[in-house]
Amino acid sequence: MRPTMAVLAAPSTTSPVAGGKRLRATRDSQRVGRVLGVDGEKPHRRRIRAACRARIGGEEETTDVRETTGEIESLQRLLDASRARANGHLRGIINDERTLTAAQLTELLTGMKVLAVATVTAAGEPRVSAVDGHFLHGTWTFSTAGDSAKAGHLERRPAISVAHIHGEEMALFSHGDANRLPAGPELDEVDAHWTEHYGSSPFSWGDDVRMYRLRMTWAVAYAFERDRLLASRGITA
Repeated sequence: MRPTMAVLAAPSTTSPVAGGKRLRATRDSQRVGRVLGVDGEKPHRRRIRAACRARIGGEEETTDVRETTGEIESLQRLLDASRARANGHLRGIINDERTLTAAQLTELLTGMKVLAVATVTAAGEPRVSAVDGHFLHGTWTFSTAGDSAKAGHLERRPAISVAHIHGEEMALFSHGDANRLPAGPELDEVDAHWTEHYGSSPFSWGDDVRMYRLRMTWAVAYAFERDRLLASRGITA
């Protein structure tokens, strides 16, 4: 049996929603946004196919990549270090032919992506939920309502695991801390990005919308048929 994504992550169950419709407006995530670069470089705005938008697996796909060279290099160092210290089981699945570079990830993870976010209760029990995520400037950003269970967990215990899984095509698994973005220029830029992406300011969606940036301390990327995946997306990096 060929190793697949199922070996890395246990299957999840989902509850049906009313009428079978996806209640996007009531997601706990409340939407996500961009985070500014931290190395002072101007965003590296590569446009794979400028200004086009597509729908891939129910997620919105754009083609604007905003990582700086420094951010891509930093992410690559994290990917290399994480896989190097992984055990033999994981390396047997995510081998040299099934991993992705930081540059490839930034081109694959444009637009909104559905994330599985796991927080921890006071009793040490994991809790997982789905949120909208944007991979911008080398990390995930996401948001939630201030009265959500997730927000309560993160206020006391910021440790978090985040996974984006697109079938068996590709995935990015990561651990780290969720840092709430404070008021200031960075949050203003987040607001501007979300308003552009969703057509309304995230602050108009609730009285207490909280914005987070994932500070990754471990991350591995997976693609079962990497060359085929990259070719299908027109990626040559």
